[in-house]
Amino acid sequence: MKTFKLTPMAAVAALSLGASGSALADVLVDAEIDKDKQVSVDITVEKTKDVNIDVTFDEELINAAEAMAFTNQKSDGGVVDRSQQEGVDPEMLNFMINLEADITDSINANTGFLGFNQDVGNMVNQGNTLAVASVEASDPATGGAMTHAEATAEQETLNGSVTHEGMLVDLTPGNPNDKAFDPNREATIANAVGNNSGIIGVNQNTGNMTNQTNTIANSVGLDAALAISEADLGQRTVGHTVDEVETVKVATIADAVNGNTGIIAGNQNNGNFSNQGNVIAFSALTSTASIGVPGS
Repeated sequence: MKTFKLTPMAAVAALSLGASGSALADVLVDAEIDKDKQVSVDITVEKTKDVNIDVTFDEELINAAEAMAFTNQKSDGGVVDRSQQEGVDPEMLNFMINLEADITDSINANTGFLGFNQDVGNMVNQGNTLAVASVEASDPATGGAMTHAEATAEQETLNGSVTHEGMLVDLTPGNPNDKAFDPNREATIANAVGNNSGIIGVNQNTGNMTNQTNTIANSVGLDAALAISEADLGQRTVGHTVDEVETVKVATIADAVNGNTGIIAGNQNNGNFSNQGNVIAFSALTSTASIGVPGS
């Protein structure tokens, strides 16, 4: 938008110019210019790329290997009562309810398959289940091999009851503000389960009514064409009652489970009604494959 204003002298000069047609005059013009400008740019870029890969398996299977490992554990209706009884010396009671599991400087430098369980608790299920299968195609040129590994574990802990009355024993005399109490339950793995190769399963427990398992299925095919693996884990804990008084629990894994190669499965527990499981299905093959691209 532009606006022009003429001064009176400019108007007179204009009139004189119109009358004589040859008169000359200076014209002064004052102008006020208002200018609005708006710039809007919208850019939209859309790029869609679809890649479809179709794989057709058309080969005769001449060999097969299948490994299946199943674990089923159940703890139902267990009762643990470690309450103070009439006529029992409290110091003796404290001694009676102390549980300690210790794995120190052990389970080291092993090769192969190793399963280890340690328990000082009550009504505990522990297991290491391993299934291994292997196969080699007799003639890879005419047909291949298939491997299948399946591992399944089911664990239930139902309707248990724990009553535990301990006694706190101060191990720091003269320093009541920094108390270190004697544990009633202590689980320790120290400088252990190290530098192993293969498949290692370890369970440690100081608790009550606990399920612990390491379930492993391993299938290997040489010059195989197909490898399949499946792993399933089902756990349930229902309807329990815990009444614990002055109970100290300590679980420690220190400088342990280091430098291993392969499959390492470990469980540690000092509680109640626990389900712990490591379920592994491993299927592997060695073979060659090629992808043909039209025009290349």
